[in-house]
This record gives sequence, C-alpha cells and structure tokens, in this order.
Amino acid sequence: MKNIYLVQPNNALSRNQFLPYTVGVLAAYAFEQEEIRKNYRLCPFIFLKKPIEENFGLIEDPFLVGFSCYMWNVEYNLALAKMVKEKWPDCIIAFGGPHVPNDRSYLDRYQQIDVLMFGEGERTFYNLLKSFLDGKPLSAVNSIAFRSGGDVVETDKTQLLCDCDYPSPYANGYFDYILQSDEYRDFQFDAILETSRGCPYACAYCYYVGSDRKLRKFSDARVRADLDWLAQNKIIYIFCADANFGIFERDERTADYIIALNKKYGFPQRFETTMAKKRTDLTFRINKKLEDAGLNRGISLDVQSMNPQTLEYIGRKNLTNDNFKDLLNRYNRAGMRTYTDILLGLPGETFESFCRGICEVIEAGQHTTINVYRVEILPNTLMSDPAYRAKYKIVSRKSHLKYNHMPVTAEEDYASCSEISVGSSTMTTEQWAMSQKIAVCIQSFHCFGLLRCLAFFLRNSCGVSYYDFYMELFQWIGSESRFICRALEHVCHSIEPFLRGEEPLNFWDERFGKIYWAFEEGMFLTCCAGLEEFYEDVQAYLRKYDAPDAVMSDLLKYQKRCIVTPNKPASKEAFTYNWTEYFKDMTNTGRAVPQPEQTTISFTACKIDNWVDYAREIVWFGKRGNKMIDTGTVVEQNAP
Repeated sequence: MKNIYLVQPNNALSRNQFLPYTVGVLAAYAFEQEEIRKNYRLCPFIFLKKPIEENFGLIEDPFLVGFSCYMWNVEYNLALAKMVKEKWPDCIIAFGGPHVPNDRSYLDRYQQIDVLMFGEGERTFYNLLKSFLDGKPLSAVNSIAFRSGGDVVETDKTQLLCDCDYPSPYANGYFDYILQSDEYRDFQFDAILETSRGCPYACAYCYYVGSDRKLRKFSDARVRADLDWLAQNKIIYIFCADANFGIFERDERTADYIIALNKKYGFPQRFETTMAKKRTDLTFRINKKLEDAGLNRGISLDVQSMNPQTLEYIGRKNLTNDNFKDLLNRYNRAGMRTYTDILLGLPGETFESFCRGICEVIEAGQHTTINVYRVEILPNTLMSDPAYRAKYKIVSRKSHLKYNHMPVTAEEDYASCSEISVGSSTMTTEQWAMSQKIAVCIQSFHCFGLLRCLAFFLRNSCGVSYYDFYMELFQWIGSESRFICRALEHVCHSIEPFLRGEEPLNFWDERFGKIYWAFEEGMFLTCCAGLEEFYEDVQAYLRKYDAPDAVMSDLLKYQKRCIVTPNKPASKEAFTYNWTEYFKDMTNTGRAVPQPEQTTISFTACKIDNWVDYAREIVWFGKRGNKMIDTGTVVEQNAP
C-alpha cells in the first residue's frame, strides 16, 4: 500500500477550526473507487497550522503528498514540501488550489514540486493516482504540469465540467475520525458547504474569472446528506461557498431544510453565504426565514465600488443606487442586519470617488457595517494579468500577512505574503494611504457608533451631508485635533512603512490583548480608552455647525452615553429631547429638529471590567450585532 497524504493547513482563531473540505473532496472522489482503495492508503489529513516540524513528523514513507494552496498557507506548504522532498526524494509532491498560478511558473521556481494541478481537482487527482497504477504517462492526464527529463510538460487544460456528482467527504465519513479523536476534542469545528459551483460574473479581482462560468448544481440528495451529517455532528457554523446562493429556486428549499434541522437537532446555529445579486425577492425571503430562525450572521449587500467607471473596468454590474437603497431599507425595516463591502485599490477609483462611495452607502441607509477591504492581487485573476495591470497602471506592494485577531508573535515562521493594490492611473499611493485613513475614521466613527447620532442629526435636521461632515472632520483632525489625530496616527502607524516595503500592515496594542486588530477596530478601541478626550475634540469640531447650542449639548451628552465601555454602570439620565425615539428609525431621512420633550432614558450596565475582554466580546465578537452601542430605553416622558 502506498501512503497518500493530503495537506490543507488553516489558521485557527481561538479553538475554532474549519474541517479541511478541499482535500476532503479530493479524497472522497478518488477513494470511493475500489482500485484506488486497494492500492493506496489515505493517511490522516494534515490540516492544522502547527509548528512545521510537528506536521513533518506525522508523515511516514509517503508515495505522494498533495498540497491545497491558498494565500494563507502557500509559504507554509512550500516549506513543508521542501522538507519532505529532502528526506524522501522519490516522493511525488503535487500542488493545487486557487493560489497556484495556471502555468508552469511554480515548477520553474520551486524544485521540490513535481506536479501542478490546475482547476477543479477531483477528477484530476483521481486520474493522477490511476495513471501511476496503470503505468501510463502523465501526459495523458489533463490539467496538470509536470517535470519530465529536465523539462516541464503542460497538458491540455480543458476540463469536463459536468454536473457536480462528486461523492461527499461529510456523508461518506472522511471526517468522522477527526470528530471522534481525543486529539481534537477541544476544538469547535466549522464547515464549508457547497450546493453549486461556478459564477456567471467575471469580476477582475476574483478567482472565478479564470474558471468555468457555467453554474452547476450538486444534487438535492447530496446537499441534504451533507446537512444531515453536519447537524447530527453538532457543527455550529456553516459557511456556504456558493458564489450566488439564492440564484436557484431550490435554494429556498435548502434554507427550509437547514431551519428544520436546527429545530430538530439544535444545529447548525449559524449559516452564512454570499447571496445572489439579482433575485432580490427570492433572496429576501430566504434571508427572512434564516433571520426568524436565528441562523443569520448578517446579510451581504455588497457594492465593491459606487463609481460607474470602476465597475466597468472590473467587469461588475451593481444594482442601481435607487435599487440598492430600496433593498437596504427593506432589510432595515424588517430588523435584519446587513453589511456592505467596499474595495480600496480598484482601477478607475479616484480619491474623491472612493470617499464619496462610502458616504453614498451611508446615505442609502447602511449605518452599522461597512467593510473596507484592500484589493489583493490574486493569481489567476484578471487583475494579475500583466496587460491588465499595465493598462490601468496598477501599483502594488507585497507584504507578510498579519491576520486580524491572530496572536501577535515575535516572528511567524513561513508567514504567507499578500500583494496589495496601492495605486493606479487614477489614484496615487499617497491618495491610497489617505483613503485608508478616511475609511478607518468613517468606519469607527459612524459604523461603530462614536459619532453616528451626531452625523445623522446634522444630516437630517441641518442638511449637512455625510460626505461633508466626515471629510471636513478629517481635515480638521489633521490641523486642529489633539487627541483624535494622535489616535489615528497610533493606529495607522504601519501604512507609510508598508508603502516603503519595510513592514506589514498591522495594528496591535497590549491594552486590548496581544492580537492583531483591523484598523477600524483599533481606532474605536483607542478612542474608547480615551473617551473624555475624544469627545472634547468632537465638541470643539462641532462649533462650526449652525445648530442650536441647547440641542447640540443635549445630543452630545446622549451620544457619549450610548457608547458601551468596560465597567459602565447602569443609569437613568434625563434629556431635554427624546433621542431614543428620534434615532429609532434611521431609514427616515427627512426628520426635522426634534421638539423638546423631557425624557428619562435608562441605560444598561456593561459587566465586562477590563479592556482585553471588552475588545474580544464587544468589538470582535459583537460588532455585527452593534454591541458597542446602547441607545437606551425610555422610562419617562413629560411635555416641557
């Protein structure tokens, strides 16, 4: 029996870990064939990113070691593969996965690799193993590149992409030993689910642009068997990897089945996916059902950019601004949490269009969760194509990855690298850096809530647009602020060294634990830790607006009290205006100055007594639930 090892190291946050789905599907397809089972031994998956010597020690007399490569593990895989090759020179090292370029370049660069696998891997991996059994040349296996007599041979990359009839690693028991092992009993395992493959769109930054664009479904029986296994094995969190869940009518039936399993077994408890962009009535129904069952972690309403020229350059079509606003308000009025993603570093985006785009999303009604992601240039995407990069004059920087919420270590061995787009023909690197800082301010001040009430009031009662409010505030921070300017530089200190190629983008502060934080999280935490100084700065800035002093004073008092901080006691406080009612419906954008109404508002206590636990429980775990804000409960009202 020849030993086969499959490697998919994943980063673990706390004790949560994803089951290694990618190598699981490769194993399930190949080892369901009797001839493969008779001649090969499938060894335990290597899927935890342990110290590399520890994982190397798990390998014994390998015939083939296959590596599934993603951005977060490719450097680790290369190092482990080199160790294996040095000890067992005859072992076949095969690399596949989305981070492997779709050409021979990895074979040219890395002598430890013998075979590259391109595209979907199930049939290719099976055919590779079978060719060794049958003694046939590797040139007969499609979608690979391999070494031969000192040269590299690339085979036909045409793949037969029929319906997804692949066996399941879940229902067929390939992960049973993991859940039954004492070695993993302290882990909480999460799971990837596929109900379909393919994407009809061709966004320039996305892996899918290089794959078949035909949508293909897994059978209902396969999907339900997977869900049965996940529920019966008490998997709390499922991420559905479909690019457009809700594009098929049957997706609503799948959601119904998940809800039924939750009622029967108590699992899964969370279901997250990327919803289809067009079928808004169907996806709303699906999301409403999941929300009512308590299974939603938030609903993605992504735009990536609000600039029409940028959308044209990246090959993406969004909903119209009016349709986006209507859909967002529909979810808001139904009490359903949403989040919106915007990308920084896309071609065609200018400094002004980027800043206006974030504020347009707020104007549309997205007040709580805007995620601003840096564009990463991934292999096999249109943005990685030299001609595309030259056309739009894309500038990039490479950096070691420091993942949010991962522990801070002196030096992470075999840290993966990311190539980040930091400029183009329409945005300089200096403007990219400024855009990053403005995004941090808007996310922490508005979405996390530090200034949300003030900005909303000025927008709807005084006609100050969100764009004007936050852009003028940003300029004021740079020229007159005392505390906020220091906080912003403290959080964003790594941006300039990163652009010079000296260090990775990262932020951590020992006050909040020895883990890395997203910049907007770090800015919020830093401001909360100096809340009195923060609002002293804000009060000075607000003097520029022509609003009644009595109203602004009362509102600033309310805004400050809404921010949850450690050890904040329960209280009942009197206000001249009923602010809780005023901010109850933030989709109403035509509200005048509230009428005086003596109001007593009750605020709950924050029982967390230290910044480390607060940062983890309220900011990291609680930001999608908006736990940083307590808008209070009205307990008494009296006319003036």
